[in-house]
Amino acid sequence: MKRIALAALLLAGASSALADSQPEGYYTVGYSFVHAKVADYTANLGAVHASLGWQPYRYVGIEATGLVGVSNADIGGGTLKLDTGYLASVLPRLPINDEFALYARFGYSHSSLTASGGGLSVSASDHDTVIGGGAEWVVPAGSTWLGGRIEYARYYNRDGLTIDGVSLSFLQRF
Repeated sequence: MKRIALAALLLAGASSALADSQPEGYYTVGYSFVHAKVADYTANLGAVHASLGWQPYRYVGIEATGLVGVSNADIGGGTLKLDTGYLASVLPRLPINDEFALYARFGYSHSSLTASGGGLSVSASDHDTVIGGGAEWVVPAGSTWLGGRIEYARYYNRDGLTIDGVSLSFLQRF
């Protein structure tokens, strides 16, 4: 009987911890410093990104992100360009206080790249799992929350090609 009472108490505490926050939406806009490595070549690319997210509970969020490459890199006598990418992710969160949180990113990514040189151009696209983590800081400003993020993510790691990056973002909750 004591075990049943203890289990009921733990379930009640867990459900109230999840329910103590109101669902809220948010968006981010920022810049990603993308690093691509294929064989012995490395390229530093840049991309702008925008995300739309929903945080149904205090400790978890769901996010969709799109990005567009804005800078190319010279690699092995040619040029490498990140064309587009998108992510669909779950973000487990660890709120430190009302203004600062750490989070992880787990999900799906799709990337499109173009390599060109010597009069030839080859485009390729593929998908992989995305993993990463970051920190988020928000400041209450009237009825909206404004803030920023810094994040590291591994977008792709297959067949000798690795794509990862660091992102800086502006964040606004609604």
